[in-house]
Amino acid sequence: MTTAPVTVFVVDDDAGVREALGNLIRSVGLRPQLFAAALDFLESPKPDAPACLILDVRMPGLGASTASSGSRTPAFTSRSSS
Repeated sequence: MTTAPVTVFVVDDDAGVREALGNLIRSVGLRPQLFAAALDFLESPKPDAPACLILDVRMPGLGASTASSGSRTPAFTSRSSS
């Protein structure tokens, strides 16, 4: 049985940082999904699988403090192991 790689979401308005993180994430066998804006991330479909979020806390406009309030969707809530 093959399992899909864990998705790591990267939200950063700096293209260089976003691409560097994407390359680093790929190099360790994970699957990056890159976003230039928090709103783009919030509106994107989320996998029903383990995932991680790297979020620029100093992004102008809709930044980390606002985006984190949207991360309480079912795909990002804790799941019990029972």
